[in-house]
Amino acid sequence: MQSLLQGMDKVTFQLMAVAFVGIHVPLSVLVVYGIVVGFQGLVGILLLVLAATLVSTLVSLVVVYRLGQSRQDAVASMG
Repeated sequence: MQSLLQGMDKVTFQLMAVAFVGIHVPLSVLVVYGIVVGFQGLVGILLLVLAATLVSTLVSLVVVYRLGQSRQDAVASMG
């Protein structure tokens, strides 16, 4: 994992960080809502949202990483 991060340029890392945070906002809001009003009846929904969040995070990070790689390949072929 550390070698993967060392080989990544700054822009790709920033895009991945924004995607990660943006995807987790709905889950975080749902957890805060559960804390405020109580989790009774909310557990099933919370588990479903957690699973959807994990899948969408994985897909987003893979896409951003591949876009960064293709951008690096294009820059390398020009210079």
